[in-house]
Order: sequence, then structure tokens, then C-alpha cells
Amino acid sequence: REARCQQRPSTVAVILAVDANAIVRRPLLAGAKWDAIGAAVAAGLVELVVPSTAVQEAVAVFDRQQKQRIRELRRFARKSSRLVQEALDAAINLIEQEVRSYPDALDGRLEELGAEVPNPPSIDHTEVVERATSRRAPFDANGNGYRDTLFWMSALESAEATGRFDLLVVVSADRVFHQSFADLAEEAGEIGVRLSLVRTLEEVAIPGEYAEEHLDLSDLRLRVSDVKNAIKTLAVGFEFSPAPDDDVSADFVTVESVDEVDIDQIGV
Repeated sequence: REARCQQRPSTVAVILAVDANAIVRRPLLAGAKWDAIGAAVAAGLVELVVPSTAVQEAVAVFDRQQKQRIRELRRFARKSSRLVQEALDAAINLIEQEVRSYPDALDGRLEELGAEVPNPPSIDHTEVVERATSRRAPFDANGNGYRDTLFWMSALESAEATGRFDLLVVVSADRVFHQSFADLAEEAGEIGVRLSLVRTLEEVAIPGEYAEEHLDLSDLRLRVSDVKNAIKTLAVGFEFSPAPDDDVSADFVTVESVDEVDIDQIGV
């Protein structure tokens, strides 16, 4: 009568490093995924790291996107009636207010989530130059990737500073990270952490994201005959391995037909 669905919290301590493009997808970091991250941070299961360079880039992208919308609205307003123009002017004023307040709003939300926002790593710039000239990831074959390198080194520095994290998850859609995974994983391994790369937050399994839920199957108003018929239909073609004590000399058995279903024996 009752089914329980639960994702068990991971025993692995995770440091989650989020790049600007993941922020831009949801500029105010709203939604269930971000809420789950905040809860995991509060529970000590995750450390959320958003380097200041990523925050600055996200703010700049938001500014450009909103200003582009304002230009489009103004072009549309020039061809519209006075009533529509007044409405669009009001909308433009709201967008401009949003642009001005966005940096503080983003900082506030990051603080609410318990995020660490480290400044650029404390490294000698000659080291960055050496990485660029040697085309060491995340610099690409053309020597581009200064911002990506600062982001990467901030993530590594944060992971190394605590020393309690087993897994570094980098969330970035930037192609260079994924093309250079092997090299970056090796560098992460030098400080004792494993590396995982994903393009979006939706790909990240957050410890404790799915709380324990109870489903009462009686709410579905199923009849016993409905369950039996469903089992008869779905079981056909199913393959399984016989139990060791079954008198069957085969590695796999395929169900060809079902004559009768004993609900009591199944335990539903």
C-alpha cells in the first residue's frame, strides 16, 4: 500500500564550483535546484564556490542582455501608439532598476545560499603567463582562456584550502574544460581530489535533494484486477537470472506468457 522514494545523501564531501554561464541561466539563482544546493551547504554536505571572476562576468552578461531588451523595446515603442509607448516606458524603467540592483541582489542570494566567493587566486602572474605560453589547460591552442584559468585555479585553491573534499564538481558550459578533462583531472588529483565536469546544474546530483516522500497507492484507486492485468502485460518479454536454488540450467530466462498472478505472493 505504501511506496517510499528516497535519495540517500552522498557520503562524499563535494565542492561545487559554479561558472558564470550557470548563473546566467537563472540570474537570481531561483528554483528547486538552487534551494537544494543551499540546504546541502547548510548540512555540510556541499561547499558552494562561485569565484568573484564568475560573479563579475555574470553581472556583465546580465547587464548586456537587459540593455539589449531595452533597445528592442524602444524600437518597438517608436512604431506604437501613445498608450503602448507609455506602457513600454514603464517597463523600460523597471528593467533599468533591475539592472542597477542586480549586483546587490546576486550577492544577497549567494550569501543566503552560503556560497564562498573567493577573490582571484593568490598566484604569481608569471605562472599564468607560463600556462598560457605552454597552452596548459584551460588555456586553449590559441592561448585564449585567461578568465577560465582564473576560475579553475580559484576552484583548486578552494578545494585545497579545506582539505576535506573528495570530489570537485565544476559546472561550466565552456568547451575548453570538457576538451581538457584528462589534463584537468590529473591536476586536481595532485591535490587529492577527483574531478567531475558538467555543463549545467541540472546534471548535478545534490546530496539530500530528494527528501523522503510517502506515496499511498490506495490514492490511485486501483482494482486488484487492474494490477494483475498490468503485471501480465508488462512481464512478457522480461529477462531475469534464476535464483541459485532454482532448478533451471540457464543464465537468463525470458517470460513468454503469464497465466495467473498471485498478488499475495508478490506482496503488493
